[in-house]
Amino acid sequence: MSLENAWYLLLLVPALGAAVAVPLLARRRAAARPAVRFPSLSLMRGVPVTLRARAANWLWTLRVVALALLVVAIARPRRGIETVYDTTRGVDIVMCIDVSGSMLEGDLARGMTRIDVAKHVAAEFVSLRPHDRIGLVPFAMYAYRMCPLTLQHEWLTTQLGRLRVKDPDRRYRTADDDERGLIDSSHTAIGTALAVATNALKSSDARSKVVILLTDGQNNYGKLDPVEAADIAKTFGVRVYTVGAGSVKQRTAFGFRLRARDPIDEKTLRAVADKTGGRYFRAQDARSLERVYEEIDSLEKTKVESMRHTRYREHFARFAVPAALLVWIELLASWTFLRKSP
Repeated sequence: MSLENAWYLLLLVPALGAAVAVPLLARRRAAARPAVRFPSLSLMRGVPVTLRARAANWLWTLRVVALALLVVAIARPRRGIETVYDTTRGVDIVMCIDVSGSMLEGDLARGMTRIDVAKHVAAEFVSLRPHDRIGLVPFAMYAYRMCPLTLQHEWLTTQLGRLRVKDPDRRYRTADDDERGLIDSSHTAIGTALAVATNALKSSDARSKVVILLTDGQNNYGKLDPVEAADIAKTFGVRVYTVGAGSVKQRTAFGFRLRARDPIDEKTLRAVADKTGGRYFRAQDARSLERVYEEIDSLEKTKVESMRHTRYREHFARFAVPAALLVWIELLASWTFLRKSP
């Protein structure tokens, strides 16, 4: 609770001064000019003080308390009901996540597939950016906009949890799995995914437009080359961060270790990022993937401007009404049963 005109409380100083001074002056005046003269008051020393006499001494106290309450009411006590409007000049982000068959590999974290790790880290990233609109585009042979740009991050996180990979050889299939409606995971269309993400961002008026494209392979399907898709993204002011997720596999033959085989086309992913002003990252385990998203979060900062509007609920009546009641009680008492003789 606050006071609109707190300086009115200075009026309490003379009120308290009057509370002390007026009774003293009244006593001096009574002593100086007695209304009735008696030769001796010795016979009245044993007379008990009645309740009426005691109550008469409190009449002035009621008046002072009423005056103090009235001063507080004039100061306008009120409680603010604050409304904050956030004007976000933030970032619109589309997360492109590979759901091809290779995302069922378990080399990023023990007991978790690549897609499970990717979903978990992406959900953590979403939770760190409450003021940004974020969308979701899964892709394999095809790509589609699973979640449009939205500030409803709870719903977006639910959609992330629904991401699944259609097992091409049913190695990971269980009795409860239902693969109907899942994207054909036998190929990876990176160029198509980037085009779908760019289409989701091209009409955005955000200060910054970003695509985070995560894949564990290379473009092997679709009519649109990833670098050509990057040119389109650059035209619409979209910055692309590419992430290669997966460890480098070692090949052996007759007990000899051969040159490492890397299924990720880092050259293309780096070219896509460089062309749009983004960066390429490599993540070979879950922790490094978390660091990638943390770095992207630090690179794409959101500027939020808040406009505050405060509505107030006035509480002067809580003080003014008791003050009026005390004044009326004091007046009625002094006019009736506590009336003094002249």
